[in-house]
Amino acid sequence: MKQIMVVALFLVAIGTAAFLSISCAYDGPSYPYTIAPTFTNTPTTTATTCWAGTPGTATCTPTATVPATSAVTATGGNVFSPSSVTITAGGNVTFVFGGGVTHSLYIDNGAGTCAQSYITWPQTITFPATGTYNFHCQYHSPCGTTSCNGTCTGMVGQVIVQ
Repeated sequence: MKQIMVVALFLVAIGTAAFLSISCAYDGPSYPYTIAPTFTNTPTTTATTCWAGTPGTATCTPTATVPATSAVTATGGNVFSPSSVTITAGGNVTFVFGGGVTHSLYIDNGAGTCAQSYITWPQTITFPATGTYNFHCQYHSPCGTTSCNGTCTGMVGQVIVQ
């Protein structure tokens, strides 16, 4: 019987480890050899969460990546759209005027006190630290110009910084 070389390559998804198994079949006894080569684990930009279920199986679901930037529009319907955005720390939100009546933008300092106010558009605001920052329009919210806490009603919104 002629020699037959069988090569099997198995990739293990977690850690991108590769194992190469080589065995030779011929008229004599079989001598399997296992070679574990070195490998480089290249990080990706999308996190993956894996849940182990039945032994030998895994279900992996990509985890949503939080964007560094977002945009909010002050609309003619007296709402901010979207009313809530999530960004990464150090990211920014651009607030734009979508037409209609006059709007303002009051943003809190993360503790409920109005720290920034704007009446011109667009405004790109950088949020350097994690936290929840509330914002509102002084003309279309009873919170006016001093209170920016999360209990404001009317034309309000929030930036969640992770």
